Amino acid sequence: MDIDEKRLCSDWLAEFPLLKRHQGGRKLLRVYDPVVFGIELRKIYSKWYRPEFIAMNLLSKWKSFNVNTEILTKKSLQYHIEYDEHAQQYGEAARIMRVCFPILSSEEVTEQMIVDLYRQECERAKAGNPLDIWASLVEILKYYGLAEECA
Repeated sequence: MDIDEKRLCSDWLAEFPLLKRHQGGRKLLRVYDPVVFGIELRKIYSKWYRPEFIAMNLLSKWKSFNVNTEILTKKSLQYHIEYDEHAQQYGEAARIMRVCFPILSSEEVTEQMIVDLYRQECERAKAGNPLDIWASLVEILKYYGLAEECA
C-alpha cells in the first residue's frame, strides 16, 4: 500500500495549525519554553497508524519523548486508523486529541499547563517506572521558579 506521508501530515496539520512537521517525518511538534510537545503519527504494521500525544523536556538528560500517550476509545483500547480509511477517520481522532490534550490547540500555553501535563503523566505512569517523567517534572518546576513544590 502506498502511503502519501505528505497528505497524511497535512491533514493533521490542518486540524492543529500551531504544530509544525518535524524534519519531514511523522512528528508534528511545537516548542514552548523547555518542552517540545505534539502528535506522532506512529506507523502500526503496514495498514494502520496511531496518533499519539508526545512531549519531551529539553532540560532532561533523557533526550527522548518521555510522555507518549495513546488515545483511547470505548470501541477499542488503542485508537488506530487504517490508511485506506484515513479521510473518514482522522477527524474523529483529532477531535479526541483536542479534548484529551487541549494544549495542542491552545494559542496561549501557560507554565501551569506544562506543569499540569507532567503531573498528570506522573499520575498515569505510577504503575510503570516514571523516573524520567518525575525528573522532568522536577526540572520544569525549577525552571519556572517553583522549586518549593519539589519538596
